[in-house]
Amino acid sequence: MSALPRLRGHGSLAAALNRQFLRAGLSPLITAKMRRGHRLIVDTRAQFQADVLYNQGEYDEAKIALLAALIRPGTTFVDLGANIGFYTVPLAVAAKAGGGVVVAFEPHPANYRRLSENVALNGLNDYVRLFELGLSSEEGEAELVLRQGFEEGGEVGNAALAVNDEMDRQFARVTIRLARLDDVVETMKLGRVDAIKADIEGHEDLFLAGAQQTVRRERPIMLIEIFRSYYVRRGVDIDRRLPELLPPDYAFYRLAPSAVDWLWRGAPPRLKRLSSLAALPGMADVWAIPREREAGFIEAASRAI
Repeated sequence: MSALPRLRGHGSLAAALNRQFLRAGLSPLITAKMRRGHRLIVDTRAQFQADVLYNQGEYDEAKIALLAALIRPGTTFVDLGANIGFYTVPLAVAAKAGGGVVVAFEPHPANYRRLSENVALNGLNDYVRLFELGLSSEEGEAELVLRQGFEEGGEVGNAALAVNDEMDRQFARVTIRLARLDDVVETMKLGRVDAIKADIEGHEDLFLAGAQQTVRRERPIMLIEIFRSYYVRRGVDIDRRLPELLPPDYAFYRLAPSAVDWLWRGAPPRLKRLSSLAALPGMADVWAIPREREAGFIEAASRAI
């Protein structure tokens, strides 16, 4: 199916239709054909996954396209917070074509099972290494709070490490295993780490604290989610803390909405260099780019978006 412009209000209509389908007894598990040609099994009880289906298989298209454009022979891409494979699977497709590999970390058991199914569904087992782990500053166990998707009745969804405040008390929890990236790289012989996506709901700083040796040595390109409310709850000034955790000479970029995004949600974003992380909104992704790779990153962005 070809892509159509998605006007504002499309999401509300899709959500209403989805509720009617579920009430009619249709299976919530549907294999969605994604915009880049791969397939994902989605759980439509989790509204953010239903949105992928009703948006004709689109999910973070520009960011995935840019990461895919960076893959070269021998490239290792680390997907931290892989969920059901929204990034892992399309980037594994690119890795298969370009001679790279994807290393995916997902700590929630049900998400991990669906991630494994989606990798197998696309015939990509030879190009992906999967770990049922979360990454943090220390090895051990932690409680994961089950949020978006799970609270709607889905088997899979989004989760966050417990902050243990009033906002966490309404959600179910599961115990997960944690490790440090530095230790995993050494013990599992991951080799060179060229690019990292970290989307772990306000735990990105602690991940970086446990990845200091790897990041200093490899100087990867990183796509990092900043969800400010989590950091506020933890009392962390992420605008100051994130640069402290990176080696010298990293620049920050954002894929910012285009001027017509207010009308057409399919409008391509624009790449914007940031002088300060304080300019980011309450929830945004930031690209951390080592200066020696900055020119190549900008060139790849010009081709990909």
